Amino acid sequence: MKKINVWYFYKLAQTIEPLKYLNHKDHWNRLYMSCMLAHLTLDKLDSETVEVPLKRCRPEAQQLQNAMRPIISSQQERTDLEPADIVAIHFAAEKFETVLAMELREIDVFYVPPIAIFSTSALLNDPEAIFFERAKLLPEEVITEIKEAGKALAFALATAAGFHLMRYRINAAQVL
Repeated sequence: MKKINVWYFYKLAQTIEPLKYLNHKDHWNRLYMSCMLAHLTLDKLDSETVEVPLKRCRPEAQQLQNAMRPIISSQQERTDLEPADIVAIHFAAEKFETVLAMELREIDVFYVPPIAIFSTSALLNDPEAIFFERAKLLPEEVITEIKEAGKALAFALATAAGFHLMRYRINAAQVL
């Protein structure tokens, strides 16, 4: 289990959406910046830093990259763009968006609400800090039980939390 940041998907949508409204008569700066921002965001699809790897929409992302190539590869303002060049970007953006939506519907992303006064992140990532400050001085097997109890609390698994807290007490008593 790992914590993910869904901000990337928001940024991806934010950069793809304007491509659907480009016009071949738009000022060059608008065309270039819209395509370049989308290009940079799409490049991250293949990156190892993306927390949720997307596979199904990669061919459509490549098609969109190819459709934007006449604009992003130009070092100077282009005056020879045809309406067909922009229409190709529109269609590629629509197709990418459709396939991305299908892929995102199949991805399992869960929201875990906070339990009482406890932060979900704290329960999942650093539960020993909630129990007491000196927990870091305890042996690893004791800290492991505290971490498992924190995860169980985060997912409202009271019996499992009780089990791990009892194991924590047994291990801590043996150490002391």
